[in-house]
Amino acid sequence: MEYLFFAILSFLAVVLLMPKYIVFLKKIGFNQKVSEYALNDFKEKDKTPIMGGVIFILIPILIILIFKFNLLFNPKILVILVTYFLFGLIGFLDDYLIIRHNDNTGLNAKKKLFLQIIASVIIFLLLKDNLSFIIKLPFLNHDINLGYLYPIFLLIMFTGETNAVNFTDGMDGLCAGCVSISLFFFGIIAYLKNEFEILLIIILVISALIGYLKFNFFPAKIFMGDSGSIALGALLVIISVVLKVEILLLFIGATYLWEMLSVIIQIFWVKTFKKRIFLYTPIHYSFSKKGMKEKNVVLMFYKITFITSLIGFLIGMYL
Repeated sequence: MEYLFFAILSFLAVVLLMPKYIVFLKKIGFNQKVSEYALNDFKEKDKTPIMGGVIFILIPILIILIFKFNLLFNPKILVILVTYFLFGLIGFLDDYLIIRHNDNTGLNAKKKLFLQIIASVIIFLLLKDNLSFIIKLPFLNHDINLGYLYPIFLLIMFTGETNAVNFTDGMDGLCAGCVSISLFFFGIIAYLKNEFEILLIIILVISALIGYLKFNFFPAKIFMGDSGSIALGALLVIISVVLKVEILLLFIGATYLWEMLSVIIQIFWVKTFKKRIFLYTPIHYSFSKKGMKEKNVVLMFYKITFITSLIGFLIGMYL
């Protein structure tokens, strides 16, 4: 019953606050700056408010601070909340610069990487005394002890996943829905591992995302921005780390990996062979180019995320 109470509280808090927050963002002119490379069908979203991620980041954190402050003495919970907040802050700065300069540049790659390195170091310092540096491999009776290489591995995970989830945030409801599904399966893993406090965090975030989807599903009234997508990417990483199922992120996060790889492959192909291998990237836009409605593309990606996450969960039974 406690989990149900907090799920409803998180959902209602987002649903009740979001309309006023949208009005506030419109008033101060914090609107989406659509990339010049976006499809023409998506250029009309230029006037949609951005930074919706701020709400679904703060609500779960505030609920813990108000109702479950004692959980902060659990190193795993503390590091999850710090990670969620720190990477949300990086995304917030990126969004702010995009709005301030009235273009889609935001933080350049070097500055964003620098901030992610600082955040990763802070997170590692919080974790190092309560974390095994061993990576568990499914189906094998041999694990990998990364030792001093683990901090580098952690940085790669954070930079890769945050960028991957960011690429996925390109259609109404796409990113929030897919991440909710990924978190759902991490929640089952947390339950099976008796990590009930981590499960509570997952429930709070999923409930907040569902509340956000009420305003973000087609047609979107608000976008999460980098504030949300970067925070969610980091959240998926840190949950996989504290649950010691890092390898499963390749499956539970396969959708985001697919989105990022499509961009990398496309750039390589264009520079090398002077032609495209995909109709458009990130890959979800290719389906729009083929004539699929945005809503149908999003629902298809939900199904794909569910299937790959289920596969990841089943593989996790052999860790």
